[in-house]
Amino acid sequence: MNITVIGTASKHFTFHVDQLPSPNESRRAKALSSSVGGRGIMQAVQGARLGANVTLLCRFSEDTESADLIRMLLNENIRVLTIERSPLETSVNFGVFDDEKRHYFLTGGQASFDLRPNDIEPYAARIRECEVLLLEQNIPPDTMASILALTALHNPFVILNPAPPYRLPANLYAYVSCITPNADELSKLTGSADLEEGVAILLSWGVKHVVVTLGDRGCFYAKQDESYFVEPFSIIPTDSSGAGDAFNAALAVSIAKGKSMKETLIYANAVAALCATKNGCVESLPYLSDVENFIQEY
Repeated sequence: MNITVIGTASKHFTFHVDQLPSPNESRRAKALSSSVGGRGIMQAVQGARLGANVTLLCRFSEDTESADLIRMLLNENIRVLTIERSPLETSVNFGVFDDEKRHYFLTGGQASFDLRPNDIEPYAARIRECEVLLLEQNIPPDTMASILALTALHNPFVILNPAPPYRLPANLYAYVSCITPNADELSKLTGSADLEEGVAILLSWGVKHVVVTLGDRGCFYAKQDESYFVEPFSIIPTDSSGAGDAFNAALAVSIAKGKSMKETLIYANAVAALCATKNGCVESLPYLSDVENFIQEY
């Protein structure tokens, strides 16, 4: 199971409040926690904890925060490809959660967003030859275009997590094996608030498989000749901030194992649900044994 993840890495700070502040309002937080985050790191760590051989391609800063991130990744048995360090600072995410689990995020710092096409070129063979390539859209559009073009006429199963939901050049979607927006991202990508219409638009762009994550409603799957809902695992959520990354990584691992799409989506729902029962970012990502026990006992 060889999976390559290309994405971002950051330090993550979470404020817990009674109620989200209104514009121009100051509100005292009940608690503050810090962690490691960024979609690239989250997806890479989750893949490794599920037993895959994971390689992460990410641009780090020259500062001590990035050195700490790399050390943590190596301890998770993730291969980190060497790219020239960015002179920019390590990216930082700030999340605010209220008692009703509503939240918003802000991102500062730019190092892992500074991934350029020439950074990718030395690793073209690895991108072409991996079993599953997992991408997110927090990297520059021209870099995303270069990565997808490298997969042309080759065999990696390309999973695109379209967050943030900017639209790529139309011809590039033919290289996407599976796209995984949530409902809001689907609407912003396609211009349609209707689930099935939005999915049909993505398929018309050339994407082979569409998976729309729906939180506590599970997920919706479609390809040209088939579509269905996959029920969620019933849980009491504690912190859902890492669930999307857990879902995408589990999707990649199960596909690399050769599982059917239905089996893969059930497995990904289980991993995401288990992740949502714990607080934190990397801390919330479950290990393979945890997932197997959860499914067996459910």
